[in-house]
Amino acid sequence: MSNPLILAWIAQAEYFGLFLISLISATLITAPSDVLAIAMVAGGHSPFAVGGVAVLGGFLGNLINYALGRWGARWAVAHKILRPPSENDVWQARAMRVYRRYGVYSLLLTGLPFIGDPLTVLAGAGEIRLLSFSVWVIIGKIVKFVIILGIATVI
Repeated sequence: MSNPLILAWIAQAEYFGLFLISLISATLITAPSDVLAIAMVAGGHSPFAVGGVAVLGGFLGNLINYALGRWGARWAVAHKILRPPSENDVWQARAMRVYRRYGVYSLLLTGLPFIGDPLTVLAGAGEIRLLSFSVWVIIGKIVKFVIILGIATVI
Protein backbone atom coordinates (compact mmCIF):
# COMPACT_ATOMS: atom_id res chain seq x y z
CA MET A 1 0.00 0.00 0.00
CA SER A 2 1.10 3.51 -0.78
CA ASN A 3 1.17 6.12 1.90
CA PRO A 4 -0.91 9.16 0.74
CA LEU A 5 1.41 11.54 2.60
CA ILE A 6 4.44 10.24 0.71
CA LEU A 7 2.58 10.44 -2.60
CA ALA A 8 1.58 14.04 -1.85
CA TRP A 9 5.19 14.92 -1.01
CA ILE A 10 6.42 13.35 -4.26
CA ALA A 11 3.81 15.31 -6.25
CA GLN A 12 4.92 18.55 -4.56
CA ALA A 13 8.56 17.71 -5.30
CA GLU A 14 7.64 17.15 -8.96
CA TYR A 15 5.96 20.56 -9.14
CA PHE A 16 8.93 22.21 -7.44
CA GLY A 17 11.25 20.46 -9.90
CA LEU A 18 9.11 21.65 -12.81
CA PHE A 19 9.23 25.20 -11.43
CA LEU A 20 13.03 25.11 -11.13
CA ILE A 21 13.54 23.56 -14.57
CA SER A 22 11.14 26.11 -16.11
CA LEU A 23 12.96 28.96 -14.41
CA ILE A 24 16.37 27.70 -15.51
CA SER A 25 15.27 26.97 -19.07
CA ALA A 26 13.82 30.47 -19.43
CA THR A 27 17.23 31.98 -18.79
CA LEU A 28 20.00 31.59 -21.34
CA ILE A 29 20.68 28.07 -20.01
CA THR A 30 18.84 25.26 -21.80
CA ALA A 31 16.84 22.71 -19.79
CA PRO A 32 14.03 20.29 -20.80
CA SER A 33 11.05 21.94 -19.08
CA ASP A 34 8.62 21.05 -21.87
CA VAL A 35 9.53 17.37 -21.69
CA LEU A 36 8.99 17.33 -17.93
CA ALA A 37 5.64 19.13 -18.26
CA ILE A 38 4.44 16.62 -20.86
CA ALA A 39 5.62 13.70 -18.71
CA MET A 40 3.79 15.08 -15.68
CA VAL A 41 0.53 15.45 -17.62
CA ALA A 42 0.99 11.97 -19.07
CA GLY A 43 1.55 10.75 -15.50
CA GLY A 44 -1.84 12.03 -14.41
CA HIS A 45 -1.12 15.53 -13.13
CA SER A 46 -3.58 18.32 -13.90
CA PRO A 47 -2.66 20.16 -17.12
CA PHE A 48 -3.80 23.42 -15.51
CA ALA A 49 -1.54 22.97 -12.48
CA VAL A 50 1.41 21.84 -14.60
CA GLY A 51 0.91 24.71 -17.04
CA GLY A 52 0.54 27.25 -14.24
CA VAL A 53 3.73 26.16 -12.52
CA ALA A 54 5.64 26.07 -15.82
CA VAL A 55 4.39 29.52 -16.85
CA LEU A 56 5.31 31.00 -13.46
CA GLY A 57 8.79 29.46 -13.47
CA GLY A 58 9.38 30.49 -17.08
CA PHE A 59 8.20 34.03 -16.47
CA LEU A 60 10.51 34.46 -13.47
CA GLY A 61 13.41 33.13 -15.55
CA ASN A 62 12.58 35.65 -18.25
CA LEU A 63 12.56 38.40 -15.61
CA ILE A 64 16.16 37.44 -14.83
CA ASN A 65 17.01 37.86 -18.53
CA TYR A 66 15.19 41.20 -18.61
CA ALA A 67 17.19 42.45 -15.60
CA LEU A 68 20.44 41.25 -17.17
CA GLY A 69 19.60 43.13 -20.36
CA ARG A 70 18.46 46.26 -18.55
CA TRP A 71 21.34 46.61 -16.11
CA GLY A 72 23.91 44.87 -18.26
CA ALA A 73 23.41 47.37 -21.06
CA ARG A 74 23.70 50.28 -18.62
CA TRP A 75 26.86 48.77 -17.10
CA ALA A 76 28.40 48.23 -20.55
CA VAL A 77 27.69 51.85 -21.55
CA ALA A 78 29.03 53.17 -18.22
CA HIS A 79 32.25 51.18 -18.69
CA LYS A 80 32.54 52.25 -22.34
CA ILE A 81 32.15 48.70 -23.63
CA LEU A 82 29.12 49.80 -25.65
CA ARG A 83 28.39 53.26 -26.89
CA PRO A 84 25.17 54.88 -25.72
CA PRO A 85 22.27 55.31 -28.12
CA SER A 86 22.68 58.53 -30.01
CA GLU A 87 19.89 60.70 -31.34
CA ASN A 88 22.41 61.98 -33.92
CA ASP A 89 22.69 58.51 -35.46
CA VAL A 90 19.55 58.54 -37.61
CA TRP A 91 19.44 54.78 -38.24
CA GLN A 92 20.04 53.89 -34.62
CA ALA A 93 17.40 56.32 -33.40
CA ARG A 94 14.90 54.99 -35.95
CA ALA A 95 15.66 51.38 -35.00
CA MET A 96 15.12 52.15 -31.30
CA ARG A 97 11.80 53.90 -32.00
CA VAL A 98 10.57 50.97 -34.09
CA TYR A 99 11.73 48.43 -31.48
CA ARG A 100 10.12 50.32 -28.61
CA ARG A 101 6.87 50.52 -30.56
CA TYR A 102 6.67 47.04 -32.10
CA GLY A 103 9.40 44.98 -30.43
CA VAL A 104 7.16 44.24 -27.48
CA TYR A 105 5.08 41.96 -29.71
CA SER A 106 8.15 39.80 -30.35
CA LEU A 107 7.87 38.75 -26.70
CA LEU A 108 5.02 36.45 -27.74
CA LEU A 109 7.81 34.25 -29.13
CA THR A 110 9.57 33.79 -25.78
CA GLY A 111 8.44 30.18 -25.63
CA LEU A 112 10.39 29.26 -28.75
CA PRO A 113 13.72 27.52 -28.25
CA PHE A 114 16.93 29.45 -28.95
CA ILE A 115 15.28 32.76 -29.93
CA GLY A 116 12.87 33.35 -27.06
CA ASP A 117 15.41 33.90 -24.31
CA PRO A 118 17.59 36.43 -26.16
CA LEU A 119 14.42 38.39 -26.97
CA THR A 120 13.87 38.93 -23.24
CA VAL A 121 17.45 40.18 -22.80
CA LEU A 122 16.93 42.52 -25.75
CA ALA A 123 13.69 43.78 -24.19
CA GLY A 124 15.59 44.73 -21.05
CA ALA A 125 18.37 46.42 -23.01
CA GLY A 126 15.76 48.20 -25.13
CA GLU A 127 14.10 49.42 -21.94
CA ILE A 128 10.70 47.99 -22.71
CA ARG A 129 8.40 48.87 -19.79
CA LEU A 130 8.21 46.07 -17.22
CA LEU A 131 4.40 45.92 -17.32
CA SER A 132 4.34 45.53 -21.12
CA PHE A 133 7.14 42.99 -20.90
CA SER A 134 5.26 40.99 -18.28
CA VAL A 135 1.95 40.97 -20.12
CA TRP A 136 3.38 39.84 -23.47
CA VAL A 137 5.73 37.24 -21.97
CA ILE A 138 2.96 35.70 -19.86
CA ILE A 139 0.61 35.58 -22.86
CA GLY A 140 3.34 33.93 -24.93
CA LYS A 141 4.07 31.37 -22.21
CA ILE A 142 0.39 30.55 -21.72
CA VAL A 143 -0.09 30.01 -25.46
CA LYS A 144 3.00 27.79 -25.56
CA PHE A 145 1.83 25.56 -22.73
CA VAL A 146 -1.77 25.42 -23.95
CA ILE A 147 -0.45 24.04 -27.23
CA ILE A 148 2.11 21.68 -25.67
CA LEU A 149 -0.13 20.35 -22.91
CA GLY A 150 -3.15 20.21 -25.25
CA ILE A 151 -1.16 17.91 -27.50
CA ALA A 152 0.06 15.92 -24.48
CA THR A 153 -3.49 15.29 -23.24
CA VAL A 154 -4.57 14.08 -26.69
CA ILE A 155 -1.69 11.64 -27.05
